[in-house]
Parts: sequence; structure tokens; C-alpha cells
Amino acid sequence: MNRKITPIKTVIIGCGNITGLNEKDFRRIKPATHIGAIKKNPNFKLCGVYDLDNSKSKYFEKIFNVKSYYNLNDLLNSTKAELVVVAVPYKNTLNVFNNFLKFKSNIKYIFCEKPISNSYNSALKIANLCKNKKIKLFINNRRLDNGIKKLKNIISSNKLGKLNYIEGRCSSGLYALGIHLIDSIKYIS
Repeated sequence: MNRKITPIKTVIIGCGNITGLNEKDFRRIKPATHIGAIKKNPNFKLCGVYDLDNSKSKYFEKIFNVKSYYNLNDLLNSTKAELVVVAVPYKNTLNVFNNFLKFKSNIKYIFCEKPISNSYNSALKIANLCKNKKIKLFINNRRLDNGIKKLKNIISSNKLGKLNYIEGRCSSGLYALGIHLIDSIKYIS
């Protein structure tokens, strides 16, 4: 018996590279963004985007054919969003969570870009906000990437011998992409 799956109503807060712009980079494996992944998966329905900079939201509406919103309350209530993807600079994450979680909504899940915050205390506050509202919080983690998993399997199998040394470089800073590098090194070693 085939049951029809009702797609999860999804919205995105933050209109930058990982939200959609990287999808336009021909060198990247697709899907390369949240919009690309959501649109490719029939279990999700992209209902809207929001950015503090209204021109970014309007641009995403135009190039990705998704409705843009000018305030968080409209975004959440007009779409009846169940999943919120938070893709804002880590310094702003707690403020964004405080702003959108104050509204009555249908949110069941939040998927947040990593790092979750710029401090341990604000990360705890975010986790507690979600816990108090009974919302499941997920943090993006690159160690789930197929290439990272394959590398871990190769190293774990000792096919190349014992791992003695790992070197990594990141030009974008610790909080931007450096944290992904550190997490990946920790995972594979």
C-alpha cells in the first residue's frame, strides 16, 4: 500500500551562500545548498525565505522561485512552517532564535548551520529555548559528508598504516569554516 507523504513545510532564515547562492556555482556537486536539497527531496516543501536585508530575500524569490517575507511572524504563520532552517552568521543566531521563537507557530524542527553560536552560553540558551518549546534542534555537521565517511573508513581499516599526523588549513577563520575542519579531523582520527 502506497501512502501519500505530506511534505514538511520548510522555511529558511538567512539568504546567503549556503542557503542558495552556492547552487549557482558550476564547480560544486549538486545539491550544494539548503534550497537545492529541499527542492530535490519530495519530503520537504520550501514555503518561504527571510533575511534581515529585504533585497536579499527578494533576490532569492526571483532566482529560486520561492516566496520572500519581510518579517518573521508572517514567514512562520503564513506558511505554517514545521521546519525552520537557520543559516545566519553565528554571531546573530541567539538573537534570531529569540525573535522567531516568541511567535506562536507550528515549528517542530530547527536545522541550524554550524557553529550554532559564538559562545557556549548562547548555545546553551538556544538549546534550552528549543527544549522548552519541545522543538527538535539539529546542527549541520559535515562529518556526515560521504567523502569524510569514506576517509574515516580508510583510516579505521589501517589499509594505509597507522595515522600519525593530520594537517589542515582554513583561510576563512575558526568560526566560519575552521570549525568544520576541526570537527572533521576529530571525527576521522
